[in-house]
Amino acid sequence: MGAWRWGGGFLLASVLAGGAALAGGGDVQEVGHGWVYIGRSIKKGVDRFDADGDRFRSRFGRTHDFRYTYMYFEVGILPRLQAQGTLTYLRGCESFDPGSPNETFCLDGESDQWFGFKYQAVKSSTWPLAIEATARFPDFYDNDNNTTGSGTHWLGIYRHDYSLMAHTSHGWGPRFWTAFSGGYTYREGAPSDVVQLRPSARWGLAAGSRGSLTLTGSIDGYFSVGNEKDRVGDRDRFGDAAFTYPASSGLPDRFWFGFNDQDFIRPGVGLEYQFGKRWVAELGYSHIVWGRSAVIYDEGWFAMGLRF
Repeated sequence: MGAWRWGGGFLLASVLAGGAALAGGGDVQEVGHGWVYIGRSIKKGVDRFDADGDRFRSRFGRTHDFRYTYMYFEVGILPRLQAQGTLTYLRGCESFDPGSPNETFCLDGESDQWFGFKYQAVKSSTWPLAIEATARFPDFYDNDNNTTGSGTHWLGIYRHDYSLMAHTSHGWGPRFWTAFSGGYTYREGAPSDVVQLRPSARWGLAAGSRGSLTLTGSIDGYFSVGNEKDRVGDRDRFGDAAFTYPASSGLPDRFWFGFNDQDFIRPGVGLEYQFGKRWVAELGYSHIVWGRSAVIYDEGWFAMGLRF
């Protein structure tokens, strides 16, 4: 969901940099100024990488079809400090091959939300540096009744995450910018903590009186540190740290999978069109090319942004 938008999902997940767009990379918004984005993301996956990094087809053709509507905002609240957040609503379905003992089902409702702050530690026209602290909240769907809308806890991980990230960026002339983000996420409950890395780039393709067109690219790296834990009651969505498929599945014993201990690499590309001085539209696509204990997701998104 969006280029250079970190913490918007990690699914999301995910801040545009350079030009007159979002204050991404090592920059932050000026006091009283910012952006708000409304977007739509469609993420699908059927094949998976097992814990050895080998690709296989999900049992019974289990297919994920997750459709998110999201809002991202960022606003300068103090000199060198901005607040930011991402709110998501999920329509999620799981389908199976014809003849499978499982039936297709769908759920919808509020999903994970992210809120945080970003502080510009080094203000520079060449290599600015910013530090971001973000938390993921399951509170919109993790309530006493274990339900919200027509959905349930299935709409998210239902534990909090706490991330500390560093961002820097650099312009290589009037048309090309690069950025790098990296940090650590502490995850409550059974899931392992993770190290996240993200190099990004933007290339201005064209500019004129009616607007400008920019090509964006990024590579998300998500790496478990291996400290996953056993499930605690219904407070953790996923069970044991790893499991093997039963003999009846016909899969070799080495095919094992653990959602709580996963890694993946996900490149993405996008096009951004800025127009009318205050508006931007973006279209993008990402695909997981390598992983361990990871669903191989294809994700496309579209978003509109307004500067204020």
